[in-house]
Amino acid sequence: FYHAYENYMVHAFPVSFCNIRVLGGLVSAHILATDSKSRLEHGLYKNQLLDLARDLGQRFLPAFETPTGLPYAWINLKVTYVIMDQSFSFMFKGVNKLFLASGSLILEMGALSRLTGDPRFQAAALRALRKLWSMRSPLNLLGTTLDVVTGEWIEYSSGVGAGTFSYFNIPNKFLCPADGKD
Repeated sequence: FYHAYENYMVHAFPVSFCNIRVLGGLVSAHILATDSKSRLEHGLYKNQLLDLARDLGQRFLPAFETPTGLPYAWINLKVTYVIMDQSFSFMFKGVNKLFLASGSLILEMGALSRLTGDPRFQAAALRALRKLWSMRSPLNLLGTTLDVVTGEWIEYSSGVGAGTFSYFNIPNKFLCPADGKD
């Protein structure tokens, strides 16, 4: 498993995808490994997956250091720097763009905060979620793409696609086990 983790550390990756697939996987695997009904032999597991998740979460935090609090879309996990170079992106022009799906970081980052006792992960994701919510249109709709530095919408259209669906779906899943105050 560590080999796969190392491969993620070498290149730049989209924060939202890496959050769901890698951080979510590590957090979920830790929860399963520590479940009282798990078949893991007592004493063999010493929170190694949680340690990797914490390390990854700490590498995500610089992505949230923007004027808006919204995370940069790409981050190099090996050296923990955000990708702002316009020439880097091969998927779209301008790497300061954030897709609405990045508003769904709260589930994994919130779980990581709860498991580690470190509130920084949940605080960063919740700040981004609240910022996005404050940017909705008079019709209570959100666009799909924005500039994380200026906070300006790049793509105003809204819909029920994967990115928009995730933004509205994931926070509800986060609130179920939480106290529901946010």
